Amino acid sequence: MSAPARQNSRQRYDAFSMTLHWITAFSVIFLFASAHIWEQLEKGTPLRKGLQAWHISLAFCWLW
Repeated sequence: MSAPARQNSRQRYDAFSMTLHWITAFSVIFLFASAHIWEQLEKGTPLRKGLQAWHISLAFCWLW
């Protein structure tokens, strides 16, 4: 079987599924990174509080 025929015979996911996959992947990476970054920031700073707020808000969106 030639390469183009093999490529056309592969089943692919629809655009919605792929978009949802990548949104989920980036969200998980952001949640993981933000939790580790805010531990390094000084307590009480606006940046730390803002990062925590974004982290919690995004987590609640996915849990809803």
